[in-house]
Amino acid sequence: MIMKKLKFWSMMMLAVMVLPLTVACGDDDDDETNNNNVSVIVREDGTTNNGSIFSSIDDQNFYLDYIKYTVEEGHLAVSGYDKLGFKGVAKIVSKITYKGNTYEVLNIQGGNYSYSGAFHGCDILTSVSIPNSVTSIGNQAFEGCTGLASITIPNSVTDICLEAFKGCTGLKSITIPNSVTYIGYYAFDGCSSLTSITIPNSVTSIGNGAFYGCSSLTSVTIGNSVTSIGGFAFAGCSSLTSVTIPNSVTSIRDCAFDGCTGLASITIPNSVTSIDNLAFRGCSSLTSVTIPNSVTSIGDGAFSYCTSLTSITIPNSVTSIGGGAFAGCSSLTSVTIPNSVTSIGISAFDGCISLTSITIPNSVTSIGQFTFAECSNLTSITIPNSVTKIGDCAFYQCSNITAIHCLATTPPSTNDDSGIFGDSIYSTATLYVPKGSLYAYKSMYPWRWFKNIVEE
Repeated sequence: MIMKKLKFWSMMMLAVMVLPLTVACGDDDDDETNNNNVSVIVREDGTTNNGSIFSSIDDQNFYLDYIKYTVEEGHLAVSGYDKLGFKGVAKIVSKITYKGNTYEVLNIQGGNYSYSGAFHGCDILTSVSIPNSVTSIGNQAFEGCTGLASITIPNSVTDICLEAFKGCTGLKSITIPNSVTYIGYYAFDGCSSLTSITIPNSVTSIGNGAFYGCSSLTSVTIGNSVTSIGGFAFAGCSSLTSVTIPNSVTSIRDCAFDGCTGLASITIPNSVTSIDNLAFRGCSSLTSVTIPNSVTSIGDGAFSYCTSLTSITIPNSVTSIGGGAFAGCSSLTSVTIPNSVTSIGISAFDGCISLTSITIPNSVTSIGQFTFAECSNLTSITIPNSVTKIGDCAFYQCSNITAIHCLATTPPSTNDDSGIFGDSIYSTATLYVPKGSLYAYKSMYPWRWFKNIVEE
């Protein structure tokens, strides 16, 4: 019989949400020596009080020193730049008097389906000064600014929106102030030169993919107000060696640390209740992990292909182990499954070639397809009497199994046309069954295929 191994999961793609801009009128700030907080007066003849170069576009839009400003509901937004005149240094001013009205500059405009963010794709941008009047850095505001090496965000900013600095491959350092409460989806995605980041205590949420693909990031400090680490938040941060997750975090979302190949250790605090799908997949340097008693579920593929992981203790709080949760953990030699677990998902321990023994607790009622497939060093297994169903190929290619102790008087069911074990096992291993149940096992597929069935 030829059994073809099923692939049970595919890479999950998380939807990218467009976040609204947050703008708020701030108090007047006349300090012109801090963060470029400069007030400019544009006279009727187009000259300015400080010598800035002014160019009118229409009643609502104009250039000042080749930076485009747009009047928006009583304030100004930085909305673009003059592609012909701009030379790479952006000095954004805080207040402009234009056509007799004085406006504060409150945001750096984000992009949408109609237009791009203010500096989107400006690869000649080398530096930018943001005044304290600005409260929001909009969607894609600096996306693709590959020449931008560093930026200081003033402490007036509360939101760093979607993809704000995505693809800024030259960005080596950034200061996120304590005023920021939210880091948007994919805000620093692909900032491959960024080496370290401190997320202040003011931040409560790290959006999906916020630091995705920051391959030079070696350390990250997460503030103690963060409650959620978004999906793909640090995925592909291959240089990240350690991370401390604060006690404020309650969930680690899908693929949060996927592909962090340099991550050697991780401490998951007692506040975390769920480790979602693929959260630590491919963290090939991870040798140990402590799962606290607060965790109730381990998602699909959560620790899959953590090839250096040698042991894992699953606490009594866990009730379900997702499909492929520890698949491909080739160095895993032992695992304890607590009595609280009721289901073990498809391919949960598939390919754990160093696993020599496994204890399945009485709480488990079903074992999924390929759950222990290719655990080639597994020599004996005990299937408790609570198990009523075993998925196809659950112990496929476990070629070294010599003893199988099945404690149920009624043989667990499976599909008639497919086996639980590899073909060779039925002739080489001994199946031990409860007294008085020999006939039941000899009458039911695939148990009847065993040449050696012994009551005990």
